[in-house]
Amino acid sequence: PGSLIRGLFFSALVRQQCTQGMPLRRKTVMSIELEEIAEFLKQHHPFDLLPDEEINALPKRLSARYFRAGTKVLSPEEQCLHLYIIRTGGTETRDPNGQLLARLSEGECFGVRAMYQNGRAANNITTLEDSLCYLLPEKDFHALTGKYPQFSYFFAQMGGERLRSGMQLLESRDDDQLKLMSVKVSDL
Repeated sequence: PGSLIRGLFFSALVRQQCTQGMPLRRKTVMSIELEEIAEFLKQHHPFDLLPDEEINALPKRLSARYFRAGTKVLSPEEQCLHLYIIRTGGTETRDPNGQLLARLSEGECFGVRAMYQNGRAANNITTLEDSLCYLLPEKDFHALTGKYPQFSYFFAQMGGERLRSGMQLLESRDDDQLKLMSVKVSDL
């Protein structure tokens, strides 16, 4: 439905500019498309944690790639220099032995582990359906994680860093509510 509405909007915009004798300006269409990408990012975590000025600048740094259903996007040890953000479609992640690890859809990301492993993919990523992905270059990904701790926290490797930081917080505070997190159910 979104692409149909977008198509109708662009058709109406072109018709309006042509009937009013205005030259059709690609810049107008491009700026609308960039705004649409920014709005999409604002609706998905962790991009919704970024300030508006950062989100509005982000679409100019993204590229887009289309993948047909069944396409192997990444393989273990393959070079991966982008964070992939799924705009439409879906993917599945399998470890090198074929074990299913995750199924991802619109607004979710893959290629994260490669961002922390010298640009080398760890798993097989295959599209489940025709998919459109936005690609955020590795240098921009690291700039965002370096500048915004909440963004970095979301992408912390394999959740291990999150768990360690949570346990450190628990051990460092003398708060009764935090102690409830470590009470055995039988002691309640």
